[in-house]
Amino acid sequence: SWCEPIGGMLFDLVVSNPPYIAANDPHLPALAHEPMQALVSGSDGLDDLRLIISQVRNVLNPGGWILLEHGHNQGLDVANLMREAGLNGIVHRKDLSGTCRCTGAQNPYPI
Repeated sequence: SWCEPIGGMLFDLVVSNPPYIAANDPHLPALAHEPMQALVSGSDGLDDLRLIISQVRNVLNPGGWILLEHGHNQGLDVANLMREAGLNGIVHRKDLSGTCRCTGAQNPYPI
């Protein structure tokens, strides 16, 4: 229920840092201090991102934005999911090390 409407409200901005690590990621043992459900999202790490992106247009105002944190190698996949969901104006942002770690897109205005 990532994007379950809250009393029918629409938002100008949806921001999320969902689980995005693949179930077989070799880095998981080093992350033992975190609950696995807060980290792992299916075999490719994209299950929660897919769900959020597929639902977000139902809770975004026209012209509203979604910004999602994701794994270091998931930027293109997230952008493609956003494009397939009908979002536009897709942008990427890099972390301090120069790695693409956040992707955003805009809910289009009606034609």
